[in-house]
Order: sequence, then structure tokens, then C-alpha cells
Amino acid sequence: MQEKSKPYTVKITETAWDMLISHARFLANASVPAANELIHFCDAFHQQFTNYVCSKLA
Repeated sequence: MQEKSKPYTVKITETAWDMLISHARFLANASVPAANELIHFCDAFHQQFTNYVCSKLA
């Protein structure tokens, strides 16, 4: 029996966002290329997650 996919919401707490910003700020002070890599990783993750959720809802 196949289960129907259920949509769900991911909530990211303010604390988690603050920690991400703190890590990005630290990386930018230590290494601009590393900070850019973190930004690109987060963007790619967001795109992949958005595509996954949209495909599950279709």
C-alpha cells in the first residue's frame, strides 16, 4: 500500500538563524572564499529542498 505524501512546514528558530549569521560572520573574518562557499551551500540546499517539496506536492 502506497502512502500519500503529506506536506509539512519546516520552522527555523530565530536562534538557529542567529547562529548561522554568526558562523558566516566568523568565516568572512577568517576567509572570504569560505564564507562565499557557505553562502553557495545554503543557496543550493534551499533550492534542492524547495524542488523536493514542490515535487512531493505535485
